[in-house]
Amino acid sequence: MAKYTPNGGVVSSKLPVSERNEAKHRSMFGLYRGVVVRSIYPDEKDNITKNRMEYVIRVRGQEYPNAINLREAGGVYNYQERVRKGIEKSFTGQVDVHQFNENLDGEHIFVMFIEGNGDVPLIVGGDNHSRAYKKLKKDDGLVDVEEFNGVEISTDKNSNYVIKQVGRKDVEGKIKNQDAVGAKITLYGATGDIEVLADPDCKTYWTKKDKKIKLTANTNTVVMDKNGIALTDKNKNTFTMASAGVSTTTDGNANVTAKGDAKVTADGNADISGKGGASMKSDGQTVVKGTGGTNVGDSGSPTMVDGQTVALAGGGSPVARLGDMVIGTGNLGAPVISQIIQGSPKVTSA
Repeated sequence: MAKYTPNGGVVSSKLPVSERNEAKHRSMFGLYRGVVVRSIYPDEKDNITKNRMEYVIRVRGQEYPNAINLREAGGVYNYQERVRKGIEKSFTGQVDVHQFNENLDGEHIFVMFIEGNGDVPLIVGGDNHSRAYKKLKKDDGLVDVEEFNGVEISTDKNSNYVIKQVGRKDVEGKIKNQDAVGAKITLYGATGDIEVLADPDCKTYWTKKDKKIKLTANTNTVVMDKNGIALTDKNKNTFTMASAGVSTTTDGNANVTAKGDAKVTADGNADISGKGGASMKSDGQTVVKGTGGTNVGDSGSPTMVDGQTVALAGGGSPVARLGDMVIGTGNLGAPVISQIIQGSPKVTSA
């Protein structure tokens, strides 16, 4: 049966008889301020339970070993733990038992003792350290903010939720991971938009209202929205895929290279043009074919057809051979015999 102390405290009936000293249990009732001296991990020999974090704490100048953390979740799989920081530095240059807590960089805490027993201290929360390097201002308004191990998590007065890398500090307050500083994830409270930012020139933005995603890296951008996908590089070259079709625009050269087959197919017109010229080249056979008709050349410019042989309509007899004799009609209407002085024995026609 439990035993009650004169001030209403309870001495557990499960404690050994030798520990049921009424005065001992009565002496530590109350809420105390203290500082974390050091952490004791479960695999260290000084850890009593061997399955949870324990701490050496200092309260009113006296050290208490094996303090435990108050947890928000204490199940087998519903688990929560945050390791508290112990003393590494004294702001007056010396770490010893005579220093005030305000002169030490260990975490300031609130402590209670279970059933008033000085052997079972319980850390119930953190206290404000007088040397905390960030302090809220009136303009901050209603805000929830915390920083742990260089990561700041906050909800500001506009309901923006931000996870930000502000830098892990060493014992002197110097940032140890400077390259990571500035990385940020923001959930905007007014719009529901989401921004992931590694650097001002390297970010992704999700817009909820128009269902749009924009990626930016070194001024190159990719935009995905209801119109399709658009890529724009830092030189303003573009490639778009939309309901109207696929479009590529460049101020420089455009190269399409395929180790296998490359095929351009269109249910409508297919147009290949270039102000400086257009070229089609293949190590195999090159075919230009139009089932609705095929035009080669322009009436205002010469047309060159090169090849070992040129076959018209499938090939056959030569169209004209140099030196052939032909019969024609002269200026006066009389028949004349002429010799071909221009022509190609390589051009044949069926």
